Amino acid sequence: MLEIHLDDRALFLGRWRELLLEILDDEAIRGYPGRAEYQRLVDDWVPRAATDSVGYRLVRAFRSTVSERVFRELVAAPAQARYGESVPLRRSKQFEGPLWELVTSRPENLLPPSVDRWEELLLQSVDAVLESLDDRYEGPLHDRSWGERNTAAIRHPLSQAIPLLSSTLDMLPEPLPGDSHMPRVQAPVLGASERFAVSPGAEDEGYLHMPGGQSGHPLSPHYRDGHAAWASGSPTAFQPGGPQHTLSLVPAQR
Repeated sequence: MLEIHLDDRALFLGRWRELLLEILDDEAIRGYPGRAEYQRLVDDWVPRAATDSVGYRLVRAFRSTVSERVFRELVAAPAQARYGESVPLRRSKQFEGPLWELVTSRPENLLPPSVDRWEELLLQSVDAVLESLDDRYEGPLHDRSWGERNTAAIRHPLSQAIPLLSSTLDMLPEPLPGDSHMPRVQAPVLGASERFAVSPGAEDEGYLHMPGGQSGHPLSPHYRDGHAAWASGSPTAFQPGGPQHTLSLVPAQR
């Protein structure tokens, strides 16, 4: 069960990787060192949302860029031209189906108006990802790991109002595996609030993960005591061990 909770395989993006390798052929990368490096890193990807996977991040960013551009040009722009720019527009959670049909069948009658061929849109999306990463970060493309993007930012409400309290109240930032569209759902400000499994009669084999710790007091040794196991996915026993501390309530002397 814990293996299921921690499953970060990139099954959803596998076909987008194949599409990328298809369009980044010899002709597309000739004279474009950035595209060539993109192709190499995607070809050599770790098929998981692992913290050290650059290829995973590049495939994910490519899909997001294509999705945003197709939605904006084929849906949002016409709708806003007809009903006004103030009309709220959100992509359906089922947008992946028609998007994949468009980028694979590539119908000319549904080609976004800014390009002459679907292949052009796909290559422009690769270039847009390269440009965005180059603008935001220093260093080579092979340093743009998924962990750099998916770094935990778990903050206490008070530290957001009083930043000087951050080191005392917040969990430490750290790269984490996982993403959406997989059992190990994880984002910088989003993740499993609990991982738990226990079988009646076999409680000693149960486990429990929670971010943070048992205590809500930031000066308590238990304020963060469960967080490391939650972040790493290390098994933590559901059953308590032997007593380590004793709290005595003594009536006041009169």
